[in-house]
Amino acid sequence: MTVPEPSTAELIAAAEQRQLQAAEVERAMAAVTGTATGADGMVSATVTARGRLVGLRLHPDAVRLGPALGDAIVDVARRAADDAAQRSYNVLAPVLGDELTAAIEAMAGPVPERARTSESVPVSWAPMGTAGDSGGEEDEDDVLTFDASSLRSDR
Repeated sequence: MTVPEPSTAELIAAAEQRQLQAAEVERAMAAVTGTATGADGMVSATVTARGRLVGLRLHPDAVRLGPALGDAIVDVARRAADDAAQRSYNVLAPVLGDELTAAIEAMAGPVPERARTSESVPVSWAPMGTAGDSGGEEDEDDVLTFDASSLRSDR
């Protein structure tokens, strides 16, 4: 039994729905920030999902840290960026689904929370050539194991 082809109206409606979802994701991502505060409370930073430092607060006594103040600022800003990255994944994952989120993570590296807990991407989600690749023999006729990068002209 063949599946009927979608009508032009259905294709247009689906495309418009994807545009609305993309706009919603962009709005949600624009609102994502991460914040971190040093253990001693002397430094606090806020970073956007795109890595832009948008807030830095120093306790009046922070100058007493001397040369260590710069290191404290860098550390807190890095942790705030990690928090923003994690929040970004938390916003994107429900929209993109498990498989696409895992593929992005496989390319970009583990999300901060997964890296912190040393958890790996579940094998059933990992795209070929990543954490879930068994490294066994490949069936050359299996379309799921085809490496599209072999089509690149620079290889």
